[in-house]
Amino acid sequence: MAASVAGVSLACALATPAFAQETTSTIHGSVTSESGPVAGATVEILNTSTGGRSTTTTTASGDFDASGLRAGDSYTVTVTAPGYPSSQVTDIVTLAAQVFELPIVLTKDESNVNAPIVVTANRLTGARNVSQGPATVLSAADI
Repeated sequence: MAASVAGVSLACALATPAFAQETTSTIHGSVTSESGPVAGATVEILNTSTGGRSTTTTTASGDFDASGLRAGDSYTVTVTAPGYPSSQVTDIVTLAAQVFELPIVLTKDESNVNAPIVVTANRLTGARNVSQGPATVLSAADI
């Protein structure tokens, strides 16, 4: 009995924790206007590599989150809200285990509310990947 207790104790002491590899990414955004956060806006995330779509709605503070996205793929985010022209951000490339922050400002245009606005992500102020800690990102060529 003492030998089995000692064996279990030794096994527990020597056990190393296992860490899962994160293979997905997240897009976190905030939708605002000149009057403050835009609640209830529809946000559609399109994976331009696969054609997969996911849809979410902004919270009362204008925030949205889309998690579980395939890392390394290119995405287009389209935001629609009543009283505002739709806004689209293209060419968002996500990284594994990283959050891509995407601020979107909607502007009322009384003359042509239905005209879409297209913004390229690399020219959008404040859009960026946010590291959640140490990570190594490997491409298919690296593997």
